Amino acid sequence: MPAARISLGHVQRIRIFGFWVIAVALGSMLLFVQSGWEEIAPFGIGIEDAIELFGIGLVGIAVTGRLWATLYVGGRKSIQLVQDGPYSVTRNPLYVFSTIGAFGVGMQAGSLIVGALAGVITAFILLLTARQEADFLRAEFGPAYEEYEKRVPMFFPKLSLYVEPETLQILPRKLHSTLIDGAFFFLAFPVLELIEVFQEHGLLPVFFQPY
Repeated sequence: MPAARISLGHVQRIRIFGFWVIAVALGSMLLFVQSGWEEIAPFGIGIEDAIELFGIGLVGIAVTGRLWATLYVGGRKSIQLVQDGPYSVTRNPLYVFSTIGAFGVGMQAGSLIVGALAGVITAFILLLTARQEADFLRAEFGPAYEEYEKRVPMFFPKLSLYVEPETLQILPRKLHSTLIDGAFFFLAFPVLELIEVFQEHGLLPVFFQPY
């Protein structure tokens, strides 16, 4: 059992490293990207602003959802098979909400294409991670996990399966950590607004204008 827990931690470290590499790459690209919707405002409503606002809504859903999932699994993923709450409808709710957050962050560039790119790349990484984690959890919990795996989808939620426990033990330290992680999603908005100001003043060149 200890070997499985160590390996699970190793998978998580690889996932985090991969995210930082992608975040730096996408962040560097966004320095030279400007929304193709910037001058388009039918009926006086700016499409760029609407996309950004919708993206903020997705980020809010993502942060709230990640906190909800952490209430159930925080600190217990490798020692307890959690099957209640968000884990009763998808085996990886943290990853589902993280993908939603990535879509929202990408939309802060005022672009549906950038939002989709950020979301798809994030989902790809998390699905690979989820498959590796499943191998360790299968070895850790045996038939119990195999039954859970057959019943509950790996990623896309099946809401009809939802169940919740009568009581829930909460680990505040894990909640605080998840809340801090979520704050980074919201940081995208002021950063991208600052980049837009630099572009408007000619301090940064614009090479791409995706819609």
